Amino acid sequence: MINQAKHIEKVYRTSDEHIDRSNYLRLDKNERTKPFSANFLNTLREKVNDEVITMYPDPEPLYQRLAEWLRIDRKCLYLSSGSEYSIKAIFEAFIDRKDKILLHSPSYAMYNVYSDVYGVKQTMLEYKEDLSFNLNEYTSMIDSSYKMVVLENPNGFIGNSYRLQDIIGFLDATLKHSVLAVIDEAYFHFYPITVLELILKYENLCVVRTFSKAFGLAGVRFGYLVAQSKIVQSILKVRPMHEINSFSIMLGLHCLENLEEMNDFIKEVHKSKAYTIDGLKKKGIEVRNSDTNFILVKFPEDIDVQQCLFDEGILVRRPFTQKFLKGWTRVTIGSSSQMKKMIKLIG
Repeated sequence: MINQAKHIEKVYRTSDEHIDRSNYLRLDKNERTKPFSANFLNTLREKVNDEVITMYPDPEPLYQRLAEWLRIDRKCLYLSSGSEYSIKAIFEAFIDRKDKILLHSPSYAMYNVYSDVYGVKQTMLEYKEDLSFNLNEYTSMIDSSYKMVVLENPNGFIGNSYRLQDIIGFLDATLKHSVLAVIDEAYFHFYPITVLELILKYENLCVVRTFSKAFGLAGVRFGYLVAQSKIVQSILKVRPMHEINSFSIMLGLHCLENLEEMNDFIKEVHKSKAYTIDGLKKKGIEVRNSDTNFILVKFPEDIDVQQCLFDEGILVRRPFTQKFLKGWTRVTIGSSSQMKKMIKLIG
C-alpha cells in the first residue's frame, strides 16, 4: 500500500455533489451570469488559431499590457492560474513549516488549505454575530511571531470593505513587525478602493487579484499578484514551467482591449443588486448589501429555499454553517431579469 505523505494526512477538502451547472441559473459561486456581448465573443473567436493550441504559452505580451494598465513596473507583476496559485506561490516562497499566520474567518478557503498542506499554524479572528469585523482588534494582534497576515478587501463571504486609511494602519503594523501582508482584492472593481499604489511604500505588501469576478473569466483561471520586484523574484523561483496557458493569455489581452465589457457588467451588477434588495425587502426578507457582486439573504426558515430554487433551475450557495453566520445565504447577483425570476419564486 502506498501511504500518503505525512504532511497532508489531516488536510480536509470539501466536495459538492456533481451536477451539470450549465443547465442552471448559477447564483451560487459569484460567477458572471450575464452573457458576453456578441462583439466581444465574435472578435475573440477570430483570434483562436492553431498557434494558440500548439505553441507553448508566451505570457510576455500580457505581462506588458497588464503592467501598463495597472501603471506598475513589469517586474512587480506575477501572473498565475487563478488567484489561488498566486497564494500558493507565496506559501512556497516565504512560509516555512510551523510558521504562524493570521487570518480572519471567514476567508478564502485556499488560505486554510495551503496552511494545512505546508504545516503552518493558523490564528483566526472571527466576524461578530452582527457580521461586523473589528479591524483595529485584528491589527492589534499583529506581532513578530507571525510570518504572514491576510486581509480581504472586500471580504468574499460577508462582502464588507475597509477605508484606505484604516488599511494603511493595518499595513503600518505589518511593516513594523516585519510580517508579510497579503491584501486579497478579488472583488476589486465592484469596490474600487485599492492598495496597489502602496507597493512602493511597503516592501512587505502583496496584492492578489483575479479575473474571475469583474472580468467574468472564472472558467479560464487567470489571476495575478503585485508586489515589489524583490518579492516577485522570490516567487518566480517556485513558479511552474508556464504560469498560465495560451488561452488565458489570449483572453486576458482581449479583456484589456475591451474594457467596456467589464465596465458595462459592473454597472449592471450595481443596478440589479439595488433592484434585488428592494424586491426581497418588499417581501419581508432580511437582506444585507455588500461591496461585491453578491448579497446575503436570510430566507424563511419554514421552507427549504435552496431546494425550491434548485427545482426551478436556480442554484444558490448552501447556507453558512458558522455560528455567527447561521441563517444567512450568499446569493450572487445576476441580471435584473434573472433576479426577477428568483424573487418571484420566494415568499
